[in-house]
Amino acid sequence: MVLLIYRGRQLPTHPGQIIMSLVRFYVSESQLIIPTVAKTEAGFYTEIEPVAVMDIRDAAFVRESLLAILSRDNPEVPTPKRQDEPGSVVLETMGLKKWQAFERKAVLYTVHQSAESITVYATGRGADGLWMEDPRRHRSFELGTPLAELVDYLFADMLALPEAAPRPVLMLPPPREQS
Repeated sequence: MVLLIYRGRQLPTHPGQIIMSLVRFYVSESQLIIPTVAKTEAGFYTEIEPVAVMDIRDAAFVRESLLAILSRDNPEVPTPKRQDEPGSVVLETMGLKKWQAFERKAVLYTVHQSAESITVYATGRGADGLWMEDPRRHRSFELGTPLAELVDYLFADMLALPEAAPRPVLMLPPPREQS
């Protein structure tokens, strides 16, 4: 079982039920990056620590992590003051300084539960290589959809992405000895 810890306490999960309001995660270079999405007292959502990073090819762990993240509440945090707003926990975790660098090699997934449905959005890519909305990458599920069905869809969709493939390694022949 995947335990989600925030500020020293385990976040409650509700196995088999979709509880969250909003989840975001990223696929990049065969990694799945799942930040904790918290709801501020003002009502907007922000990404906070912890951020889980895992190999997307570890099917059992990825599925278990998605089940856990979708079956727990979004933690509530105080609304940050503008001067206190942190940088991006995702960029910090990935060792990057700019979103542009990350966007060129990643896909963003957003899963949102409203009063009517559960919607999955995945970004497309514009001519500049950066994220853009792509209506073909939206899918809605009925509220009663079993959690396992949603996870199966997400996992299959992620594995079909070029971003899920390991980064290629260029293998060069050894240098020739000069005679």
